[in-house]
Amino acid sequence: MKASIEMSKFGALSAIVVLLAGCSGAPGADSGLPGEKVASDLTVAEAQQLCSLYADGMNEIFASAGTDYCVVLAYGFAASTYEDVGGEEAALREACAQRQAQCEADWDGPIMLAPCMKTEPPSAGCRFTVAQYEACVSDQFDELRDDLKVRETCETLTLAGLALEFERLQQEMEEDVSQACQVASSACPGGF
Repeated sequence: MKASIEMSKFGALSAIVVLLAGCSGAPGADSGLPGEKVASDLTVAEAQQLCSLYADGMNEIFASAGTDYCVVLAYGFAASTYEDVGGEEAALREACAQRQAQCEADWDGPIMLAPCMKTEPPSAGCRFTVAQYEACVSDQFDELRDDLKVRETCETLTLAGLALEFERLQQEMEEDVSQACQVASSACPGGF
């Protein structure tokens, strides 16, 4: 019973991680703005530039992943169906392969975040520096790159592999927000 509960948790965690939140060659986090500049001192155009760093970078990471996204999504889907297929590896592989094939057939390009549209400068209470924001965004890029890595395919899916991935995701969720993001967030209580 415990194994099935853990596998169900894995399915939910993997779906959340894949959807929220990766791929070599993806961008770092450099807005081109002076690192020491404080958010509340940014012009609207500079705030737009800094805000666009996140959406543009995430979009590039998703584009770099291509249909590997379908493999990761299908793997998470298979884990979430663990109890439905009686925990049989062959049935899990089949569920995974069907979901991957459906994702690839429906593929019309990578997930794309809407562009950032800043129309006002950050509030006076927003005191993080550009460098602190870039460090946080860089950590988020690294987490997404890692989440989009294909660790196991539908053809190689095993119960042991699912259990290891569940442990990895559980540890990642327990680690919470990176230190850089905690710093940036606490320096801008009202949000950027």
